[in-house]
Amino acid sequence: MKIEKIIPFLSKDDLREVAQNILNGELDLNLTMILPFMNEKDVDDICSQVAENPELLSKVNMAAMYPFASEECIDKIFLAGITNGKTDNAALPFVSDECLHRLVEDYLQNDSVEFEIDQLYPFLDEEDIRLLFKTYIKRHRKKTSDNEQ
Repeated sequence: MKIEKIIPFLSKDDLREVAQNILNGELDLNLTMILPFMNEKDVDDICSQVAENPELLSKVNMAAMYPFASEECIDKIFLAGITNGKTDNAALPFVSDECLHRLVEDYLQNDSVEFEIDQLYPFLDEEDIRLLFKTYIKRHRKKTSDNEQ
């Protein structure tokens, strides 16, 4: 019997059990194999477990989980990484527009924030790009002296 063949037919409860067995080191399977068949809440639970227990990162490919996790969960993980000085570029395509907008606002209020804003450009909406551009122009406009008038 090949486990790969039966996975699409397992119940959500069985898939959750398989995932937990993988995380606990009791089953030697690639977790990414079962992700497409799991529900979003269960994937979110796994993401939360990994976020709380970084040692699990050796058993989980977070980039493979993002397409199956909720935006709320991805935002939380992404912001936690930013807070710890690590930008997970693999998460960027899945981070919500609201989360990205908050990061832009944080940057506009304090341009010495601990993340590289340039990495976000491809994922920002037009309004956020415009805000960044206008702020750049405002901050870098040459000062004219009263004598030049």
